Amino acid sequence: MNKKIISYLMILVLLGAILPMNGVVYADDLERTITLDNYKVLKGSFEEVEKRTSKLNDLMRIEKKGEEAISKRVGKANDTKKLAKISKGLEKQLSMNRKDEKIEVLVMSKWNVNEDSFIKCIESIVQKTKYEKVKFNTVRMMLSKSQIQRFAKKGEIFRICLPEENKNINFITIEDENDEAKEYTSDKTRLNASTEMLGVEKARQDFNVTGDLDGDETSYSKNDIVICVVDTGIDRNHVDLDDGKIIGWYDAVSGKTKAYDDDGHGSHVASIAAGTGEGDSGIQEGTAPGAALVGVKVLDSNGDGTFNDMLDGLQWVRDNIDTYNIKVVNISIGTHAEYDAVEDIINMIEEIEGEGVAVFVAAGNAGDSEPYYNSLSTYAEHVSTSVGSVRDPYKGGWCLSKFSSRGTGTVSHPYILSCGEKIRAVDANTSNEYTVKSGTSMATPSITGIYALMYNAAYNNGGGTISFTGIDMGEEGVDKNYGGGRVAAYTSIKRAAGFGNNNNYTFNDYRSNIIDPSNTIEENYARVYEIMSSSDDADLNISAIVLNESTSAPYDKVMIAVWEPGKNPYNGDSSTYLQRDTNGIPQTHLTIPANEKKQGKYYIAIIGQTGDNINYTLEISGHEISPAR
Repeated sequence: MNKKIISYLMILVLLGAILPMNGVVYADDLERTITLDNYKVLKGSFEEVEKRTSKLNDLMRIEKKGEEAISKRVGKANDTKKLAKISKGLEKQLSMNRKDEKIEVLVMSKWNVNEDSFIKCIESIVQKTKYEKVKFNTVRMMLSKSQIQRFAKKGEIFRICLPEENKNINFITIEDENDEAKEYTSDKTRLNASTEMLGVEKARQDFNVTGDLDGDETSYSKNDIVICVVDTGIDRNHVDLDDGKIIGWYDAVSGKTKAYDDDGHGSHVASIAAGTGEGDSGIQEGTAPGAALVGVKVLDSNGDGTFNDMLDGLQWVRDNIDTYNIKVVNISIGTHAEYDAVEDIINMIEEIEGEGVAVFVAAGNAGDSEPYYNSLSTYAEHVSTSVGSVRDPYKGGWCLSKFSSRGTGTVSHPYILSCGEKIRAVDANTSNEYTVKSGTSMATPSITGIYALMYNAAYNNGGGTISFTGIDMGEEGVDKNYGGGRVAAYTSIKRAAGFGNNNNYTFNDYRSNIIDPSNTIEENYARVYEIMSSSDDADLNISAIVLNESTSAPYDKVMIAVWEPGKNPYNGDSSTYLQRDTNGIPQTHLTIPANEKKQGKYYIAIIGQTGDNINYTLEISGHEISPAR
């Protein structure tokens, strides 16, 4: 070890600093222990001990006719607006222009019009020297109002808009941890960690569901459950995604006819939803490995795209639902543009849903950025089925990922949450390797895959209604952080299979959750909770979320102090662990690793750090823990 590092560690020991093994250490926070001598102490209690589950509203109704299945969206009529060829921004501009005044526009062809036909269409109205080719299906030119109206009547034309309306979008991920992938070598940190702990693996066994409907898991067709991934593409050559698994493809970026992924994000997403796991058998299986895939590329090699490409890709999906029998669409893409700028995209998503196809969108990764609350992606804000992220029990308990975007008030929230933190999945453009990424981008295909298994279960049962079951974390009921809760995958699939009340089918993740759904604390007050731990087999995770929606500094904040068995804060003992955040993130998390965890009584204090009347929710998860009596 480097001598400087050794010296530094010795200094910390001399200062009496205790460094927890959770890897969270702040340079300005070397003193890691406190006593309660300077705090006014309150007694904490737990209102909820058992897991709280709730059935979300019905999402889809499956009707089986022979070998065919028809799905209909529940409670949502297909009354969406038809996409206008002339954008709203351009219409507004034309209303203010003189009749003969020319304006710069982008003209885009329909997905099924080849490039030669598109150019002929353009040159039927303007001269060859009067336009600039932007890409295979888009040209830029100066047009008068009458010329724009003539183009709008052409069957080859998809959209005409102002250049500034074609804004950039990108995928939603917070990190690309290629260098870290090799560090995650145990089974507990691979893809099967989340599928195992969600109950997906056991549900696949108990209810005979994988996404395969034709009885042959090694062949893929429209007769299987078909998942459409709208993203950066899909690598058709990776062993988890090859052998004909991709049955349909459209490239809105470059017009290429064979599936590829020059960024990697889409392949990572696709493998979480439906990868076979052949590159690491038994470990890296996706959620619905028997499902077929359709890839729609709307983002380039940098993960960037435009509203026009997104619209083009979604229009292709809408037009090809029956061609490929698409049952569910995954969109791990986001933007924080104003609603008016993306209204056409929202309408297109709703039109796809109206055709009986579920669409899941990533909630966003702005939960750890100002303003913290009211941070959902615009798509997530206006699409009813957005997905947030939680950590799985191997990586921090079932608590909310700090980056997962949050709603605001009582009506804005994600739909449901799944595991999206440090997920090991396909590394595109390698034959059989994997990489680790985090984000609601990774949580979304988990839900997409679970939906595919629910559809499979309902199909096997001769039809039925699909609805998710959520485990109610945080505040009681649907809330701005957890929405409808963390997905209870096993129960959701069980209900879809028609065994909702059958106690012969059960799942246990061997984790206990202790929750104080809502409480308050003042600055310089400490509320002390007591729990018993009778096992050292798993990490002990403690998470406090501040519910006050502070919009500027100083933010309301709390810190977590823990006294391990053998120490008593009421006797003046110093805490064993202390975690406080130095920024405005309304969430503090502390992990006590299994190799440090002890059996016996733990004292856990929530301490008001900054603010008055700080409203918070407390979650504690671990193996064989319970409130102290």
